[in-house]
Amino acid sequence: MSKRQVKGLIAILIVVFLGVETVKIVRMPHHLTTQQILQRFSWHVNTKQGSVGIAKFSKSMMEITDAHSSHRYRYSVDDYNQVLSIRSGSLKGRYAMKMDTIDYKLVPEKGHRGQQDIRLIRID
Repeated sequence: MSKRQVKGLIAILIVVFLGVETVKIVRMPHHLTTQQILQRFSWHVNTKQGSVGIAKFSKSMMEITDAHSSHRYRYSVDDYNQVLSIRSGSLKGRYAMKMDTIDYKLVPEKGHRGQQDIRLIRID
């Protein structure tokens, strides 16, 4: 093989490698489950009345901290139906999760009165 052929082969390998890595990077956030996304970031929690605090999610607990106190809520996520169920506390209920770019809007499911819309705004 001549030097020209070796250089061409190296260039093709570099292009293929970069293409594969680019595809991995683009697909990366999409392979996470909703629960994994919630656990990976901190979230501002807002309602129509204003800010509730900052939420951090663990496997089964959501902790919301504001300037004065901290509240813990049990939760679960149905990834198939995109439903967040909060099983304890003042935010108790089932919420449909509507993705808005990188944030979530939680809309109470029909039949669950007294609940309010909640926005989870991601903190990077």
